[in-house]
Amino acid sequence: MRTRQESAQFSLSSRQPGEAFVRFEYPISLILATIRHESRIFQTSSLADRLLLGVWFSFLALLLGPWGVPWGIYWTARAVWVNLSGGAEVTGEELEKAFQSCRP
Repeated sequence: MRTRQESAQFSLSSRQPGEAFVRFEYPISLILATIRHESRIFQTSSLADRLLLGVWFSFLALLLGPWGVPWGIYWTARAVWVNLSGGAEVTGEELEKAFQSCRP
């Protein structure tokens, strides 16, 4: 059985064409405050998978994001753009940090 770090290194070294590690954004707005959130890291096998997840997170951003003044609309628009572009690709260093933080 592999440790999480070994799994991360294995996954990075054996990626197939079209596979990517991505995360999505969504803001949560209250009247005078907007908080930006990033999703967990998703391993996707195609652009279609990324776009399907992007639509879901864009819907979430549109539902929770635009209510803050003045930054809610800005961060919501940015999140929708990033999500419908297939998400933000995660680099190898970020992925290793994420796996290390999950270690028991």
